[in-house]
Amino acid sequence: MMAGFQVNRNDSINSKKVLFIFTRTPWSEPERARHQVAKALASYSRVVFIEANKVGLPRIELKEISENLQLLTPFWPIDYRIRSRMPSSA
Repeated sequence: MMAGFQVNRNDSINSKKVLFIFTRTPWSEPERARHQVAKALASYSRVVFIEANKVGLPRIELKEISENLQLLTPFWPIDYRIRSRMPSSA
């Protein structure tokens, strides 16, 4: 721990912070470092874990994983791996 630095879990400033974690992998995959980081940060402030787009009708699903950890899943008709290219002029 650094000298002069303390984390107070009851601090009103920390309780207002929202951290966003963007990833291309789903929450349902085997637990990796990004899952562990999200769970650890959730003990200090609210965390929203945003996974890659899923194919479907446009909507957003928000699921409560734990007290301060939420999973946000966007749906879009086109898979996120499809890339469009602009035609180049010769």
